[in-house]
Amino acid sequence: MKKRFFFPLLLAFGAVEAQTTCGCHATITKDGNYRASQLKLQPGQTLCIQAGQYSYLRFNDLLGAPGAPIRIVNCGGLVNVLSSSHAPGIQLMSCRHVVLTGSGDASLPYGFKLNNTGTTAGSVLNVTGRSSDVEIERCEVSNNNFAGIMVKQDPGCDSSFYRENFTMYNVNIHHNYVHDTGGEGLYIGNSFWNGGRTVTCGGVSRTAFPHELHGLQIHHNVIERTGCEGIQYGCSPGASVHHNTVRGAGLSPFASFQNNGIQIGEGSSGECHNNLVDDAPGGGIIAVGHSGDLKVYNNVVANIGNIGIFCDNRSNSLSGTVFALLNNTVVNCANEGIKLYNENTVNTVGNNVIAGVPANKFILFAQGATATQFNNLRSTRTDTLGFANPAAGDFRPTAASALVNAGADVSGWGITTDYDDAPRPAAGSAPDVGAFEFQPGGVLRQAAESPARAPLTVEAYPSPTRDRVTFRLSEPCRVQQVVVYRPDGQVMARLTPNRTTQQVHFDARTLKPGVYPYRAFTDRGSVAGRFVRQ
Repeated sequence: MKKRFFFPLLLAFGAVEAQTTCGCHATITKDGNYRASQLKLQPGQTLCIQAGQYSYLRFNDLLGAPGAPIRIVNCGGLVNVLSSSHAPGIQLMSCRHVVLTGSGDASLPYGFKLNNTGTTAGSVLNVTGRSSDVEIERCEVSNNNFAGIMVKQDPGCDSSFYRENFTMYNVNIHHNYVHDTGGEGLYIGNSFWNGGRTVTCGGVSRTAFPHELHGLQIHHNVIERTGCEGIQYGCSPGASVHHNTVRGAGLSPFASFQNNGIQIGEGSSGECHNNLVDDAPGGGIIAVGHSGDLKVYNNVVANIGNIGIFCDNRSNSLSGTVFALLNNTVVNCANEGIKLYNENTVNTVGNNVIAGVPANKFILFAQGATATQFNNLRSTRTDTLGFANPAAGDFRPTAASALVNAGADVSGWGITTDYDDAPRPAAGSAPDVGAFEFQPGGVLRQAAESPARAPLTVEAYPSPTRDRVTFRLSEPCRVQQVVVYRPDGQVMARLTPNRTTQQVHFDARTLKPGVYPYRAFTDRGSVAGRFVRQ
């Protein structure tokens, strides 16, 4: 028999005993501030939030493990966190190796809906304290006075949070819908990597430098109608920000120059690619201050009130770093298409199309900045380059477009696909200029409407296990069969749900201790993994 757990200390907070549905090891049904010492969850276990309405949910000190995170999931339908007096609606405080996922109901694209109603200052979904290795997915966040999703711990009088003493790792924010926020849509990392902030403690003032985030990923999010930047991230060496859609950013900024689509803040490096930024009164994509090399490519930046793509240095930025601006489509900017102030950076600008920009404002440099330039195509108009439908926002090239085969080979930069994740080059002898390759067979991705799917994956939890194991797919799909193999490769069991699901359960109590391979066969192909029977 599966062991049942009871948590009498939590009854006042609305927790009930573990359930067998949704793979729950504990279930929460009421608002509350929940601590690890009360929940008693182990790495690899699942905390369910029962479908219904809540004012706030706070989680403290939850500790999963590498490869065995604690999962917080909606169970039984939509979890609606609605409050006019609490901010944040959901908070992870000093949690490590935790996944917050709204994937508990296959019929819902976002199983958590957080609506702050805009009456309380603060973020709606907050990750702070000594948190690290946190994943947030399939949440809808809206209607608040500040940021939608915030991940950081600002420096104060507790020096254990200063850069020299603390680092966040592996924050992964993906497949969320954030809209109608008073401030930033996503506010990830502190904004003052270069100069730090002055803090006064016990009458003594000092400069404190904020912690860094290593291994940051922000991808496949839709962000619409934000007061400040759609996405702002900083203090993030080696970040990967891609396949996001940002529309209507910077509508009511509370400070100057915070009306941009994507801000790559101080102390960041890595890659920013395959994003759509549409309709921002400030800059489309801006990069300010560098902790390493930065590559910006395959982005579409359209309908911008100021500069399409901008880059500068800040004090203490690392000199000699590489800034590569490749295969971007920049259209309909009121001022410069591309403007570089980063004189201490080794700049490369190639294969970009800049259209619908005032004459003589296509690519500009200031403060002594220079760049290696190649195969950039410039035009003051958008209706003469062979775009598929520029009036409707489709800037893919037609067969007769001047962009086709007009680019240089950038595979040495690691760029072998386009905005639609199609091969680059697709046809012809050379890559195309801009974010898109001409595809004779049609369009692969409509990211302007919805983000592309991430590759399907499968995991088994808990692993190691003594009784039941759950095979969990990264998203709901039609599962034809899950096959469990013996360690010698012989088929031991076939599980046949033959329906759309995300989880398949297997009774492992009869198995001998060992490592057991498995493979899930779905309408999106097959994926495999292994689990351990103790």
